[in-house]
This record gives sequence, C-alpha cells and structure tokens, in this order.
Amino acid sequence: MSATTTYQLESASSSTMTTSSDPSSCLRVNSGMLQQFVGKTVLLPGKVLSISGMQATIQAADQGQVIVHLNQTVPPTAQFVEIRGTAEADGSVRMVEYKEWPDTVDMTLLNEMIRIQFPNSHLFQQA
Repeated sequence: MSATTTYQLESASSSTMTTSSDPSSCLRVNSGMLQQFVGKTVLLPGKVLSISGMQATIQAADQGQVIVHLNQTVPPTAQFVEIRGTAEADGSVRMVEYKEWPDTVDMTLLNEMIRIQFPNSHLFQQA
C-alpha cells in the first residue's frame, strides 16, 4: 500500500481545505520549463503579482510571468504560493490546488534549486 500525502490549503476565511495528492509525482518548474510539460502536472512556485477574476499572474522563480487559471472562489492571499496544476500549451497553468508560503522566499535560491533538480528529475520522482 502506498502512502498518501495530504496538502493543507489555507484560504482567506481561515478555514482549511484538504486535498489528497502525491507531490512526488510532479516536478517544480519555472516559467521557462513549462513548455516541456504540456499536459502534465507540475508544481509552480512563485510570487502573486495580480488576481483578476479566475486568473492570477504569478512571477515564477526565473522571473517569468505565468497566467494561472484558478479553480476556486477563494484565491491565494499570501505573497508567495506554490501552484499544483496542469501545464497548458499556451504557457499557462490550470490550477488544481495551491499552498501558501511565507513571505521570506528567496526566489534566486529557489530558481537555482529548480535548475539543479531539473536535469536530475529522475532522482526526485517515485518509481
């Protein structure tokens, strides 16, 4: 029997949403890597630049901007988030869920981690 990781999603109303998922089955990416994962589930960490209706503009770790199609009526309220969703052909991400991060994220360091992880992605995924 395989273990299941539970993400705790925080919303503005301070209630907690829970979704079962396996984050080890997807990779953290920056904006420049999205085209290589069209149709696949990715983790996109970044800074929320704006939210308009059901779309958010996220500044990814490599400073590129990504449109995220939100699926919830309660959008992220934190400055930094990690979006789990499907990479779309137009370079956007269709959100499945998000996790809010503290406001102390070092985007340069985060991008370096993503760049190091990428060529060795087989080491970060479950078999």
